[in-house]
Amino acid sequence: MKKNLLILSIIAIGFLTTNNLQAQPTWFQSFYQLNTYTFGMTDNGYIFASSGQSVKLSTTDGSAYSFNLVTGTFPTSGYQSIMAKGNLVFVSDDDYINYHGRGIYMTSDFGATWVAKNNGLGADTNVRAIYLMANGALLAYTETMTSGKLFRSTNNGTSWSFLQNQPTVYDIKVRSATEAYMCSNGNVYKSTDNGLSWTIISSSYVYKIVITSTGTFYGIDNYTIQKSTDNAVTWTTVTTTGLPVGIQFGAFLRAPGDTIYCGNIASPYGLYYSTNGCANWNPCMTGLGTGPQILRDNLTISKGGYLFAGPSGSGVYRSVNRITASTAGIEENQLPESAISIYPNPSHGKIQIESSDLKVENLEIYNMQGLLLKNFAVNDKATTIDISTLASGMYFIKAKTEKGVVVKKFIIE
Repeated sequence: MKKNLLILSIIAIGFLTTNNLQAQPTWFQSFYQLNTYTFGMTDNGYIFASSGQSVKLSTTDGSAYSFNLVTGTFPTSGYQSIMAKGNLVFVSDDDYINYHGRGIYMTSDFGATWVAKNNGLGADTNVRAIYLMANGALLAYTETMTSGKLFRSTNNGTSWSFLQNQPTVYDIKVRSATEAYMCSNGNVYKSTDNGLSWTIISSSYVYKIVITSTGTFYGIDNYTIQKSTDNAVTWTTVTTTGLPVGIQFGAFLRAPGDTIYCGNIASPYGLYYSTNGCANWNPCMTGLGTGPQILRDNLTISKGGYLFAGPSGSGVYRSVNRITASTAGIEENQLPESAISIYPNPSHGKIQIESSDLKVENLEIYNMQGLLLKNFAVNDKATTIDISTLASGMYFIKAKTEKGVVVKKFIIE
């Protein structure tokens, strides 16, 4: 019997329009701790924030005003990176002074218990960062005084395989179901197999990149904003106004609607935003403290639509107002979920999408991070699509019909 097995509330991720944005937030302090290095956000919206000595967890899902100390036991020594996959949370331990990190730990119960995930890393347990690929694979970047390495796991960190020597990885950005880009040691690399292999495509020295909805790449180098319109192969310097000279290792984040935020850790410190392709910049530091240094991973947008920042030395701040919509209002002509049916759900291989009275014109599939993975032209009331190349997990399907848009979740087993 045909039926829709999954009716869930819609979370706005990448489907938000420019009208939902408030580009210049004011801030208040959620909590104080000496340093906040990275944020990790679970699928249900809870935010983990790491410092050099502790990990804290938000008290609500996405609109958190406060954080509590995570009391589950796991060893800490220094800088920590956090990455969430679904509701699994991975913390990597990195002593960036002595290179004596203790590896990767995972929690599946929001910090109550932690399990070491170091099998296959050998002595390479100084883990600077963990990255999530579109197919669910994990990449870990380890660093010692003399070398950097990439490792890969396809079983949630239970075991790791060495990929290649890779000095100084600054950023990895996933673009589609298979495609990802890496900034490393003065080069930009591209992978078309979810991080299994990498090829140098550019020698432009960008540290961190964002990719807009139109496919334009922007990157930060030591002093300028760079732009690429040919998939990161060639780069040109953007003439900017309002942005300080010396953009070094700062946060670089694209919000829905292609508003871009840039954090500067060179004097004068601060946080800035641009709504016109990085040409003109405005400060957004009201309430953020004096001279905030916004490091590379110290800026995130919560599932509740708020902007969170971790300026060095002064804790975690949250925007007073949402910069995006949080639930309803994904698009002005959004239709109820019941307007289409998906079955089987959960599924694998193929799924059927149909509407009793609406012609579906186009289908798009997104992962939980809002990345577009697949696009299908339909022009019918019913169609079957192939999802066999997607990994197990939860996804969004966005159906454009003749009368509006329907967004629903579905599960691949």
